[in-house]
This record gives sequence, structure tokens and C-alpha cells, in this order.
Amino acid sequence: MEPCCSCRNFFLAVFGVINLTVISTLIFDFSPILTKYQMYTGVIENTPDDLDWAPATSVRREEENVKIDRSIWTRHSLDWWENERLNGTDLNWRGRHKMHDKLKTGNLWFDENLEKYFISKLEDHQFPANCSKNHWIAYQPMDSGLLSCVHVFTPVLMMGLVKGNEYTVIPIGYFVPALHENPTYDGCGESKDKHLGCFFNLTSCRIDEDQVRYGALENRSRSRQSRGDTWAQFASERTSAPGGLSVLRNWMWPPTGFDKGRIAAGSRKPKVQFWNEVRKHGSVGVHGMPHESVEHIWEAQMEFAFSSMISSWMMRQTSSRVKEIADTIMAKYSDASAGGIPLWKAPVLTVHVRQTDKAWEDPYFQKYKTYRNVSSYATEMNKLESRFGFKWQSIFLISDSGSAIESLAQVLNNVTESPDAANGQDGKRFIMYDWTDDKDMIERIGGHNKIPEDKKYSAQEHFLATLYIIQKISDYAIVQYSSNVGRFISELIGARHRVSCADRVGPNALSMDYYWRHD
Repeated sequence: MEPCCSCRNFFLAVFGVINLTVISTLIFDFSPILTKYQMYTGVIENTPDDLDWAPATSVRREEENVKIDRSIWTRHSLDWWENERLNGTDLNWRGRHKMHDKLKTGNLWFDENLEKYFISKLEDHQFPANCSKNHWIAYQPMDSGLLSCVHVFTPVLMMGLVKGNEYTVIPIGYFVPALHENPTYDGCGESKDKHLGCFFNLTSCRIDEDQVRYGALENRSRSRQSRGDTWAQFASERTSAPGGLSVLRNWMWPPTGFDKGRIAAGSRKPKVQFWNEVRKHGSVGVHGMPHESVEHIWEAQMEFAFSSMISSWMMRQTSSRVKEIADTIMAKYSDASAGGIPLWKAPVLTVHVRQTDKAWEDPYFQKYKTYRNVSSYATEMNKLESRFGFKWQSIFLISDSGSAIESLAQVLNNVTESPDAANGQDGKRFIMYDWTDDKDMIERIGGHNKIPEDKKYSAQEHFLATLYIIQKISDYAIVQYSSNVGRFISELIGARHRVSCADRVGPNALSMDYYWRHD
């Protein structure tokens, strides 16, 4: 009997060890072991308690205590995107495919393998194994909006990528803050530095942790030396000292004339060489054209592909606080009694209406001295639906004008109550927007540059939360390419489709601005 008891005890012990192993696997989070980078938010999200990500003290509207599992609302969109049995039974989705197939003809496409390789190269640059050995490209922001700064930062990142693995781009703030007040966003950290690192985890290298390079920047700023290298000078440099620092001159406006030509001439060849390297690691082509057509693509299509992948990556690199706001927004558009299942249906159209203080950057306002009526956005939407035989049942609205959101919702659904009144009922479209924020603030105070200091950070977090939602759920967009926001939205959707198109009307977006391409 004793041997049998020994066997039984042995099996009981093994069973106990297995149970403990399973339980410990469920309890403990092993993602820190798997993460490639210590500060890479794609694996470990920074918390609001982290100094660099802590929001400035601000007056926020009380948000309803509703939460939704992020995987539910994001997965809902992916189901329609990937599950042929689902979208094949929906007449709206079939019509949307018809529109997509028609508008993507002649445009560059790339696959997931190419994207993964490009992102891996980008992260190798921005999250190097040893920051002290890489050459740093320090870049200060423009005195402009958040996405204006993003769109100037993107070619700087590309410049670092094409120059080699030993380059890392470091966003920095101004050392003399009184001379540079950013109109739309407040700084972060103890020193309130105003730079893109406040909103995106762009690199594991920190300028304030390198006393030598930090001192060099501080001395340069306080001694009023030259602002740094011009873009043309830096693009033409052949080598750099390991562990060195280049200060790239602030680019207030796109260069013109001779300087623009020098930049283009100095960057075109290495950029094309980099593109040829990247495309070896995936599949690329031109929709509706012979395979050899990819050898003759427009440079604008190549640049859009790079920009769209960078923009999509940056949104994944935003803070956990921004993602929490997005979850709260989408919680309102879900059925809590059914476990948080979304109420909206794919495909989702995003409509961005640009107004308030952008009058003299808006081609329509310049010509007619008034903003475009919001009904014109609905008109363009209806034209596409009629042409291809489908209906966008769900629409996400984003605007700097609360009255524009209200008016557009009334045009779309013929309701006079809140924008999302009668959602999905009696044939009404399902309308979504950021209901958690003060949607009338910018319009009420008279422009982006008049946002109170104590509200700037919160306003930008909510703004990014809407872009995070758009990246996840939107299938198409009607925007204005004269706006950095409109161009950024088209990049996010372009990355999702993996289709590059800089034309006014394409498979990713339609711009309300005539004669204005994405460039």
C-alpha cells in the first residue's frame, strides 16, 4: 500500500505545482519582461503619476463614472475590418468596398511586413540600446498648434532615419520660456518644457539626463548664439561624432526658394535609398497597375506612406491618460447592460470641421470672408453615398466649434437636441463626439491662442483622445487639407488602409479645400 500512497502523493504534489504556476501566471504581469524598451508605451503605458506625463492642474468637467474595456470598442471595428463573413453580409460595407476600390486605383499600397520593418527601424533610432553613444538631433517646437509641431517634427524624424542608425531625434523645450509662448499647449514636468514629449513617448533618451549635452544647449540659448543648423546644412552633413549633438534650427514656416531647393536636393537621394531598403522587407505595389509601376511612384506617395506610419505610431505612443479619456467617451456609445457592446456600426465616417481663429488659413474664408456652411460637408458625404450605393450609419464629429458640431448633427439627423439625440433610431445616423469636454470653449473665448494656461494641457489631452478614437474606428474622413488636423486624420486612416494617397479625393479622405493636396 505504501508505494501506491507514494504515487498518489507524488501526483498530488505535481498537480499542486501546476495549479500554482497557472495562478501565478494569471496574477502577475510579465509584460515588463517582454517589453523591448523600458519606456515604450506600446507595452508598458505610463501612468498619470509619472512626472513627464502628469497633466497640468486644470479645471475639468466632471466625467461620468463610466468605463468600457478598450478591447471591446476597438475590437468591434476590427471585426468589420477583418471578418469577411460579417462585412460580406452588410450592404453598406459592400458599397464602401466599391468606393474604396474605385478611389484607390493608381495609389501606392504596402503590407503589414513593410510597416513592421519601418516601425522597428524607427524604434531602433528613438529607443537605442545606449543613448550616450548615439548622435542626438535636438529640435525645438514651433510656436504653433500641436499638430503643426507634429508635422514639422515628422521630417526631422525622417532625416534621422535616412542618415543612419546612430541618430536619435530629441524634442526639447525652450530654455527662455518668456520669449516663446506656445498658443495651444502647456508644458510638462517641473520646468514646464513645451515640446512634443509632453504628449507622445518619442524616445528613451532624455536631454536633462545628459549633463554635457544639456549644458551645451543651455549655454547656446542663454548666449543668444545662432539658433542652430539650417535644415539644408544638416541634410548635407556626411558624418557626425558619436555621442555628439546637433541643434536643428526652428522651422517657423516651410522654406522657399533656394533653401527649399537645397533641402529637396540634399534629402531626395538618401530618402529614396531608404525607401528601397524598407520595401525589401515587405510587399508594395500600385493598385490597378502592373507590378513594375511601383518603380515610378510619385515622391509624394512615398512621403505619405512614411508620414502615415509615423503618425499612427505616435498615436500608439500617447499617454494612458489620453487612452482613458477615449474609453470614457466611447462608454457612452455602448450598451452597459450587454457588457459594453458598442452601439455604433461600421463603417464609420469622421467629419472634421475647421473654424474659429483659422480664418486666414482657410482658402474658403479667404475667398468668401465667411466659413463654409456645415451643410456642405453633408452634401459631399451624400454625393459619395449616392455614387456608390451605401450609407455611413455612424459618424464621429471633431471640430474646434461647438456650434458647428450642433449644426452638423442637425443637418445629418434633423434633430434639435444634443448632437447624439435619436442615435440609430428611425433611420437616424449614429453620431459620436467628445461629450466629456467643453466643446464650446475655443469658440467662446475667441481662438486656440486664448485658451487659459490652466486648461491648455487638459484641452490637448481631450483633442488627442478624439484622434486616438478616429485611428481605431474610422474608415473614411471628410476634412480640410489646409488644416494640420485634417491632414493628420487622413494619415491615420491611410495607415489603417495601408494606402498612400496625397490627392484631394482618395480612398482615405476627401478634402473640402479645392486645389489643395496633402503635402
